[in-house]
Formats: sequence, C-alpha cells, structure tokens
Amino acid sequence: MLNELQKSVIENALDKWGSMSELVVTIEELSELQKEVTKQIRNEGKMENLVEEMADVYIVMEYLKMIFAITDDDINKEVEKKLNRLEDRLNLENERQKGESRNGC
Repeated sequence: MLNELQKSVIENALDKWGSMSELVVTIEELSELQKEVTKQIRNEGKMENLVEEMADVYIVMEYLKMIFAITDDDINKEVEKKLNRLEDRLNLENERQKGESRNGC
C-alpha cells in the first residue's frame, strides 16, 4: 500500500484535475498494461515496461479507492473471497485429476 505522502500526492492530483479526468487516466493506464501483457505473451515486451505499467495501475487503483470511497479492508475482503473461490476450484480440479488417474484415463 502507499504511504501517507504518496496518498497526498494522489489527493492533490484529484483536487487539481478532478475525478472525471483521473477516471479517464485510469482507463488509459489499464489499457497500457493490457498492451504490455500482450507484448510479453508475444515475447516482444521489455520487463521494465511491464513493471512501469503495473506501477501506473497500482497508482490509479488508489485514485479509484479515493473517488469511490473504497477502503483497503473492502478490497482485502474481496481478495480473500476470490482467492478462497480459486482455491476451491483448484482442489476440485486436483480431485478430478486424481479420479481420472485411478480410473486409467
């Protein structure tokens, strides 16, 4: 998470340019990350560009949290739910594979 000084920089940006402008920036940054991931898949990207775009998305996530009054706790709860769901799916898949290997499939 960001420290208080970093958060104040984001608050200043929101005050200066407004929520709507920063929401547009958020969409742009998400798109840029998408492009970098695509380049990585094609083995055409540079790791430093991917990290840079990930950092940008990390920052704009803070914009979203501030604009929509979302807390770290709100996000952590959702992350936990989603990871639990993923773990359940992985466990089901592992059980399915064990059953197939026992049945000679």
